[in-house]
Amino acid sequence: MLANIPNFLRTIIPTCLLLVPSLGHAQFNEPDFGNHPNPAEVRKVVEARRGKIQGCFKEHSQSMPERLDVQFTIWKDGGVNWASIDDSGIKDPSVTRCVRDVILLTKFAPPNVEIAKISYPFFFGDSKPPVSQGVVYNVIAGGTNDVQKCYENALTSNPGLAGKVRVEFVIATDGTVHSQKVVDTALNNAQAEDCILGVFSKLKFPRPKGGEVIVTFPFVFSVSDPSDVFKVIEKNSSALDLCFKTAQVDPAAFPGLRVRFEISEGGKPGPLSVSGQEPSDARLSQCVLDAIARMKFKSASHKVTMNFPVNFATVMKAQKDKSLDDGASLKPDVTREVVRQNREDIRGCHQKELARNPELEERVATTFVVWHDGTVVFAAVTGSTLDNSTVEQCIVDELLTWTFPKPKGMAIINYPFELSK
Repeated sequence: MLANIPNFLRTIIPTCLLLVPSLGHAQFNEPDFGNHPNPAEVRKVVEARRGKIQGCFKEHSQSMPERLDVQFTIWKDGGVNWASIDDSGIKDPSVTRCVRDVILLTKFAPPNVEIAKISYPFFFGDSKPPVSQGVVYNVIAGGTNDVQKCYENALTSNPGLAGKVRVEFVIATDGTVHSQKVVDTALNNAQAEDCILGVFSKLKFPRPKGGEVIVTFPFVFSVSDPSDVFKVIEKNSSALDLCFKTAQVDPAAFPGLRVRFEISEGGKPGPLSVSGQEPSDARLSQCVLDAIARMKFKSASHKVTMNFPVNFATVMKAQKDKSLDDGASLKPDVTREVVRQNREDIRGCHQKELARNPELEERVATTFVVWHDGTVVFAAVTGSTLDNSTVEQCIVDELLTWTFPKPKGMAIINYPFELSK
């Protein structure tokens, strides 16, 4: 039932946005930086080549088009190893080759990814895109609460409801919406989908330039429950107890070791490592790592990072009657005070990337679990408009170092961070 699912466990994540003009071939109106970690740097370097590209047209006595769409890939060393030019408005093939050479000879800073594919539109003269991604996103964001209500209402009859829904709609010349439809769904719930379409029908956008615009916008709906993770660990506590018995280490007398691991899509524990005081018998560490590696968790819609005390098998038994309490045992002012004390650490995560990307000013929603001893043992970014994995992981790493007053049992905290310049 809906009453049994706390609000913070219901998450709507708007994902990427694709704008496609209703006539002609598909075009992108805003740059798409793919998985590149530093869009601002790419934009700066590409815009510095604008003069060279314009020179290609002048050299061959060609008039400048209103827009020119370029796609290219940046290799891990910062070089460009592939480029494609939309030459539908170019009459002379020599111009196309010239523009391609300009892009291929462009050098970027190494992106720290194997390969990054970039789609970049150049607008010349007074040409402007019919409507920007930012404008569309902001209008849709204004209706997100209503979309969430559609999902929550459907949860009353289907508590495990989750999946991705992709909505397509048309922005008319007066900014109103028509022809909205679900074009792809893993939710498969008519009640929720019809309700979402009703929300989109009421949206009002600025008037697009140059005619109607087709927009495709996906939502991901998920129910993420931290208690599922702890249930799996408790279920496998006998294997962990065996590690202590084999190594002949008393868990009550050995509080220092912690095991860190990640859980993502597929439910398989990710890279495992230990930190803190090493046990007298090294077999204990390896045995615990092996035991956790064999555990099967539920597939996570968001990457979860765990930092567990090594004697959690014993602690779990002592705490098994104390359920997760939605943070009720930690008063809001106590939580806010701990956040205030550690705010500079979170701000530091943002500031490190702000130098690389000055446009980072967004909101990151987090969920974390405070263990019975006041340490944070579970942390995840459950929603973000930042789209910067470096900052998000940094925030998770910082959360796992925080210490709270000891709660009664375990406490789930749902906390949004506003990141500003």
